[in-house]
Amino acid sequence: MAAMSGPDPLAGILEALLEQVRAADADDLLERLRRADPVSADRVLAGLVLAGEGAARLLGEGTEPPPRPPRARVVVPVRDEDLPDHGRMTS
Repeated sequence: MAAMSGPDPLAGILEALLEQVRAADADDLLERLRRADPVSADRVLAGLVLAGEGAARLLGEGTEPPPRPPRARVVVPVRDEDLPDHGRMTS
């Protein structure tokens, strides 16, 4: 396998993306995300954190995040009358 000469193109792309993220206003980005898709905003944010951690590892800059305590699952009961189409007949 031939040795690579010059910087890795993927590393350059990731560095440019990280610079944009660092320069962005986090509160503004969060508000825009919540307006665009309020239901999926938390999943998108979690995905971005995971992607950022992965990119940092690839670039060799990141350190392993400290272990987090397990989070409790919250169960929210939903009744039929809570559904938007409650009472409508379906064919």
